[in-house]
Amino acid sequence: MPLKSDYDLAAFAHSPAAMGLRPAGAVAIRHGFVFARLSAKGPDFHGYFGAALAPLDNLAQRAPDGELVVAGGCLRSIIRCNWKIYVENIVDPAHAVSTHESASQSAAAIGSAMSNDQKEPAVLEQLLPFGVNYSYFSQAGARIYSNGHAILGTKASLHSGYAKLPDYEAMLERVHGPDRAREVLSFAPQNTLFFPNLAFKASPQTVRVVRPLAVDRTLVETWSLMPKGAPDAVLQRTVMYNRLVFSPMSVVAHDDFHVFESIQQALHAPGNEWVSMQRGYRGDEAEETRDFEDGNDELALRNFYRAWQRLMVAAAEPGA
Repeated sequence: MPLKSDYDLAAFAHSPAAMGLRPAGAVAIRHGFVFARLSAKGPDFHGYFGAALAPLDNLAQRAPDGELVVAGGCLRSIIRCNWKIYVENIVDPAHAVSTHESASQSAAAIGSAMSNDQKEPAVLEQLLPFGVNYSYFSQAGARIYSNGHAILGTKASLHSGYAKLPDYEAMLERVHGPDRAREVLSFAPQNTLFFPNLAFKASPQTVRVVRPLAVDRTLVETWSLMPKGAPDAVLQRTVMYNRLVFSPMSVVAHDDFHVFESIQQALHAPGNEWVSMQRGYRGDEAEETRDFEDGNDELALRNFYRAWQRLMVAAAEPGA
């Protein structure tokens, strides 16, 4: 503290300002990820996440040495939309068919021009799946949890068809045994959402945090994770995917950003103020853990907003 003695007569040492940053109300660490609750009161870590922690465990089990490390820097994008519009996209597979048509068609055109003896480049392996049809996701499976958490693609996803990495698989078999290694590697959902604003993929190993800056401005931060002890090919796959899909200059992200910002603009227009998320609604939904077959069902979106609504109502109550 510069010029500290000048504060002696100001009672600064006994004021709230002298306390500095207050400690978090609770902190939990799982596989190197640090979760903090700022409030002194609230749900405990396991009570809040519960069974939704299983996908995070799977992510860590992909590391032969048992640890994940952040590889390289962070990709940051600022989007002129409300943060919830971005989160909706995380658990909505149906948008890819039309929104990313240009990316998948371009990849298909390059692939068709290649000769049969040419090996398919990794970039096509990651972009071509964006061209799947709606029926693909109708059987992909999904799962919701209480408190707004969700998994999209419990049975299949755009990442399910990646080429095998034999050396990597052999490493995990030595660590977990053949059966468990197959279980770990076969689970490659499209996205896992930790309510309210953290999303990650098991393969490729990617973490995104969606940060609200204003009602119409959002920062998205994306990290590449490296399973410690895994071959370089695993990290190369992740870094390539993040550049292709989450970089501000990617051939995929600009499609999403355009849609997000268009939605934000449209919501300012007079007229119908409602956005429907009723696809697949059956009238018997509850905010609890459950599996469902049709990934195109917007149940995960409704589950997210039920959790958000509950918190908003609680925050508006007197004395909250």
